[in-house]
Amino acid sequence: MSGVVSDLLPVLYYSVIGLPVLGPLLILPSALIFASLAWGFARLMPWYFALPVALLPFMGWSLVYAPINQSRILEVASDDGGALPDVYDTDVLAVLDFNGTNHPSKVHCIATCIEILRNGELKGIFLARYISRDGTDVHGVIYRRTHYGNRCDRELTPRGVAPLCARMIPATLWNVIHVLTVEELPKGDPNSIGLHGGEQICLLHRYFGEVQFQSTSLHARVPWRMPLFGDFQLPSGDYAPRMATKTIDRLWERPPLMTLLYDRLERRARGLE
Repeated sequence: MSGVVSDLLPVLYYSVIGLPVLGPLLILPSALIFASLAWGFARLMPWYFALPVALLPFMGWSLVYAPINQSRILEVASDDGGALPDVYDTDVLAVLDFNGTNHPSKVHCIATCIEILRNGELKGIFLARYISRDGTDVHGVIYRRTHYGNRCDRELTPRGVAPLCARMIPATLWNVIHVLTVEELPKGDPNSIGLHGGEQICLLHRYFGEVQFQSTSLHARVPWRMPLFGDFQLPSGDYAPRMATKTIDRLWERPPLMTLLYDRLERRARGLE
């Protein structure tokens, strides 16, 4: 039956004549289940008791199961928001990209990091060169702006910005104050219930572990609160023999958090904040 319904859905969805048929078609499976339950309970008790009892599974789905599972799936984005912290010239910011391999931070902190070191109050940026699988062992280099001469370990020359002479200090994550992480959310089957894709950027305090800024991009399929049996995906024309679900997409291109930090530090240096 699911194959027949899947072939029929797009025809009805894009047809002016067939579109009114979709309403009864969406309700029909649940109505048949409710009628069967009510008929079965009516054999054991009066009708005025049988009807409310037959409604209990649908009410349980709508008021208990669906909300609990929606919040559980979307809990990964519960701390989204926050504000950039105050930083001082002695602070060091670590930029970690747990999606990377050889140079875990290179994609997210090139030109902007150099401009922060050149103009901002933040004088040190830590870029990881090794991250263990569990993320506990992180080794890298702290870049600090310096003048040309004996203390100039390397001239940083990314495309689009003026060169900067930097001092390179080997360090671990324990030598930083704030940590900016970029992490890919676990992927799953798009047709199954649960989180199946996205990305999260998070700024936290290294020693206290508190989240100071977080933004999440996600793609998830969650239970729909409407207690309807038969998961009709109308735009795609798919049908699944289960309780109804809906997809939640919260998408962004990589948020310019480093640019935001640079603008904040620049405004503060000019006395605008």
